Amino acid sequence: MAAARAGWFEYSGALVDSAVGLPDSGNPTALKVLAKNLLKTRQGPVRFLVVCREAWSASMIDEVSKALADVIDTNELGGSLTLLGASAVLSGVVDNIPYVATMAPITSDLVHTMGGGGDHVMWWALALGADLGGNATAIGASANVVVLGIAERNRQPITFWQFTKYGIVVTALTVVISLGYVWLRYFALA
Repeated sequence: MAAARAGWFEYSGALVDSAVGLPDSGNPTALKVLAKNLLKTRQGPVRFLVVCREAWSASMIDEVSKALADVIDTNELGGSLTLLGASAVLSGVVDNIPYVATMAPITSDLVHTMGGGGDHVMWWALALGADLGGNATAIGASANVVVLGIAERNRQPITFWQFTKYGIVVTALTVVISLGYVWLRYFALA
C-alpha cells in the first residue's frame, strides 16, 4: 500500500510540474510518467484498484454516497444531469478508469435509493460524463496519453495546453449534447 501511495504522489507531482510549471515548453513529464508507469507495466491498473479499495475501506465512498443521496433524494432529473456534468469535469482531471471505479458504488447506492435497476438513467449519466470528460485534457483518458506519445515519437509533439485548448471545446459541446439527450430520452419522452 505504501508503494501505491508513493506512486500516486509521484504522478501528482509530475502532473503539476508539466501542467502548471511550464505550460508551453513541451515538457511531457506527467505524460511520460503515466505512460511508463501505468500503461506499459502491469502495476498501473493494480495501483488504481488499490487506491479505489483504500478509499472504500476508509468509508469515504460510503459517506459521499450518503451525502449525495440526501441531497438528490428521488430527483432523478437533477441527480442525473448533475452526475453527468460533474463526471465530465472530474474525468478531465482524473483518468476516467479510476474515476468510474470509484463512482460505481456511489452510483449504485443512488440508483438503489431511487428504486432503479441496471438500465437506470444514473448509470448512463456516469458513463457519458466520464467518457466524454476524458477528452478535455491530455490526462483525462489513457488513449490521450498514448496519442501524445505517438505524436512525440513522430516529432510532432503536442503540449498539455495545446491538447487542452481543443479538448475542452470538444468536451463542452459533446457534454451539452449529452445533457440534452439524457433529458429528452429519460424525462421528456419517457
